[in-house]
Amino acid sequence: MKKFTLQLNPVINFQPYILQGHLTAFNAGHNGRLYAFVANKQHGYSNTVTSGVVSIISANKENMYNKLHAPISWRFDFYNSVIADGFNIHNVQPLSDNELLLACARSHFKGPDDIEKNGRIYGSDMELKNEILLGDGIMDVQVTKSGTIWTSYTDEGVFGNFGWNQPIGESGLVAWDRYGKKIFEYSPTSGLDDIIDCYALNVKSDNDVYFFYYTDFFLVHLRAFKVHAFWETPEPVHGSHAFAVSKGMVLFAGGYDERNKFFLTKMTSNSMIEILAELQLADMLEEQIQPQLISARGNVFWLYSGKNIYHFTVEAVLEKYQKS
Repeated sequence: MKKFTLQLNPVINFQPYILQGHLTAFNAGHNGRLYAFVANKQHGYSNTVTSGVVSIISANKENMYNKLHAPISWRFDFYNSVIADGFNIHNVQPLSDNELLLACARSHFKGPDDIEKNGRIYGSDMELKNEILLGDGIMDVQVTKSGTIWTSYTDEGVFGNFGWNQPIGESGLVAWDRYGKKIFEYSPTSGLDDIIDCYALNVKSDNDVYFFYYTDFFLVHLRAFKVHAFWETPEPVHGSHAFAVSKGMVLFAGGYDERNKFFLTKMTSNSMIEILAELQLADMLEEQIQPQLISARGNVFWLYSGKNIYHFTVEAVLEKYQKS
């Protein structure tokens, strides 16, 4: 297997914007932007009083991209401070041009008339407009350009916790409309098994959704809410928690024992994922980048490591691979 290193310049040193806070949400949007939430007080799954700031990183000028689909320069924007009153924020997504969905990974079922709604919709002034129920044990939330909300679930979301005897996320993958009405639940077709734990999700477009799950570690491609294709994956990528896709290529972030490595792979015609190379990331001082947070969407990876945020594409990795 070929091995190589890709050097990256940081998009931004994010530490001045965190200060004494905690980065609790780090999510790529359908529009190529990164959405982050910095909580003023660290939180876990138990309710605490949380406030914080939503920040957005995007290309400085539209259509100013290099040949590897990376923006030439960047813009950094803040939304007004959010006062969440015990609502822990783990995911941020654009729901429309002037709305944001902020989601908590957990939801308690205390009774038919006492269920925690864990999706909150805010306007551009950060005033709360609506609350929706997305279920407990959420692994990831990704919203399409048209406003379809996709949620993937951990094993706790599938089997139930926090009072959920019939979990909303028992299928492992659900799609909702913008008002919180369920419009799709994953059901395996022949050759596939049920989802026990949905490790990674990549909502590439309104029509194309990819996800990677246990059991059996298949990569599955949905097109228009139906299974279009699936691939068996090799052991080094088992446990991968993020991946990016482009033109038959898949870049997986790590595996169970390879958290700081990436694997460049390709989809084959016999429904197998073939590893082409192992990749490590380094900064411009040739120090290894060790990702603390990762988000992937379409062909793009966003990383948070140390004090810095990084951005790179499958195309950048493929070019380096071809030259190495």
